[in-house]
Amino acid sequence: MKKTINTLSNQVDKLTDKLNQMEESQRSMVDLERLSRAEQRSLQLRAEQRDVQAKIGELEVRLEDVEFALKPENVERATAVYGTTRPEEVRAQRRKQLETERERVQKQLEQLRASDAHLTQAIATSDAEVDRLQKKLDAADRSAIENSKTKAAGELTLPPPSPTPTPN
Repeated sequence: MKKTINTLSNQVDKLTDKLNQMEESQRSMVDLERLSRAEQRSLQLRAEQRDVQAKIGELEVRLEDVEFALKPENVERATAVYGTTRPEEVRAQRRKQLETERERVQKQLEQLRASDAHLTQAIATSDAEVDRLQKKLDAADRSAIENSKTKAAGELTLPPPSPTPTPN
């Protein structure tokens, strides 16, 4: 009866160990999936930031062009080709168009710069998440290696010899 109980107890212990290993493996798989998603998110955010920065560059060039066109001599030159009896009105209209465009471009630049700042923060957060998950997985790997070394070392040691019956 004791032998059966010990056998069953050993089987329960082995099953518990296997279950614990499976749970740890499942946690590692979930962490690997989270790491993969965080890395993808970081890459996507960086691509978005590159696009935003390219648009900012384009708008800054456009703003410089508008500022240049707004100089009085350039407004005069641009409206000189129109044959009109009211050149002041044509110049005022051209100046108003350029000022409206300048305001529109400036607003777009403000929005894109805010978006760039937001993306920079999101990238930092995402990178921190990647680092945290990598450290967690590295620690789990080191722990698993240590556990396997300990277990292997324990299996290599011979159990103490059982007492042999002495004749009476």
